[in-house]
Amino acid sequence: MRLTAREWLGLLDDGSFVEFDAALASVNALGFVSPRHVYEQKLSESRGQTGLNDALITGSGAIDGMPLCLSVTEFEFIGGSMGCAYGERLARVIERAADARLPLLTINASGGARQEEGRWRSSRWQRST
Repeated sequence: MRLTAREWLGLLDDGSFVEFDAALASVNALGFVSPRHVYEQKLSESRGQTGLNDALITGSGAIDGMPLCLSVTEFEFIGGSMGCAYGERLARVIERAADARLPLLTINASGGARQEEGRWRSSRWQRST
């Protein structure tokens, strides 16, 4: 009985959800090409089907009046896979929760990391460490 990300958010107190970083979106930084699909097209189709810019929605809200930060994965966006925007959104919500001293609830439904963005993340990680 799978719930969509929006259905999970509907379990919060009415009107309490405030989304963070909705404009952050993955791009084809590597110029990834596959015989089966064009990555930009795959992203565009997922955006059209879900109305989201990426697989992860982050924000703040409340449950029974208790404030929290949260992240919710939308599996319908490329199987909930993690691209660069997903990682950036997750890092930011973790930092916001820590700064505000609020609990962080994560609802995960990911199929893994996107191979189309994998090398970029790896090289970025190596440069920053």
